Amino acid sequence: MLQIGALPPSADPEFRSYRFTLGAIVFGLTTIGVGWLAASVGVTLFVRPPLPPGAITFSGRADDVSALERCLGEVRSLVDDLVVRQAPARGSATATDWQELGDLWNQRWRDVGAQCRFEELHDQGLGEAFDHMAWVHTELPEVHRAYVALLRSYFSRQQPRVEEFRQALETSRRTLELLRGKHAPTG
Repeated sequence: MLQIGALPPSADPEFRSYRFTLGAIVFGLTTIGVGWLAASVGVTLFVRPPLPPGAITFSGRADDVSALERCLGEVRSLVDDLVVRQAPARGSATATDWQELGDLWNQRWRDVGAQCRFEELHDQGLGEAFDHMAWVHTELPEVHRAYVALLRSYFSRQQPRVEEFRQALETSRRTLELLRGKHAPTG
């Protein structure tokens, strides 16, 4: 009989093989989990994303001016996307709509980075023009996140008013059509 405060008897030797098997299973699963995590981090850090079909990769030569101009146009396009953005689809913009817009922009950003090789060629002596483009490309995601958050907030708060405006303008349009019908010259 076990008394209060007394220690249990030592582990029974007949269960030693079960304890060993359970320990081996826990160790194996832990090893697999750690290996999977390490492989995931390695792929994320060291594997380049595939380029979109038909994409031309920058050669990495400072005298490849046409490719540099193409990269400049792509980075400028990414910046221009931050300047004018409308609410997704008519009606209430959902979080999914904004997420979709953000995902599309992020995918374009990654594609431009891979095509122009900004990460690997930054500060490699390709000149001031390339380094400026690479800097802008590196800083864009932070600005994009803040911009989308601001727009999401604005549209979620102002969407009902915008719908009121649309309805009021539609009423005005119908009223003007009726007035035009009454004042139309009869021939």
